[in-house]
Amino acid sequence: MARQVDLTRYSEYSEPVPGRGDAFRIKITASNAVNMQNEIFLFVQGPKDASTGTTHEYFLGVATPDDLVTFPLNNPDTTMDPPFYLKDTIDVLVESREVADYIWTEVQAQVKTLIDALNNKDYLINDETVTIS
Repeated sequence: MARQVDLTRYSEYSEPVPGRGDAFRIKITASNAVNMQNEIFLFVQGPKDASTGTTHEYFLGVATPDDLVTFPLNNPDTTMDPPFYLKDTIDVLVESREVADYIWTEVQAQVKTLIDALNNKDYLINDETVTIS
């Protein structure tokens, strides 16, 4: 079963972020997935800030095949510890254009690895009985 997904890097995020010094924003979206889900980016929700009551999310990387069937989509399950979840979009600030370019290249490579792993799982033998004496 062939799988594929489109990755889009949004170019309007190529300039420094106002009010954040030299930070650059990189936004990547997974879409139009075939025989897989768009939500392939693994996040974890951080602890609640006691002074503001807000929480922050942290991008961890491209999900593994097991992550895709373990973690919820778009919102964390707060009963899980830690509260991991999957989204279809990465939107992070980094210190330079070079780091943004590196992330773009790495995400592409990791998504290719994910697709290869999912495709390889199609060839695994599910049931097998062996008698050894």
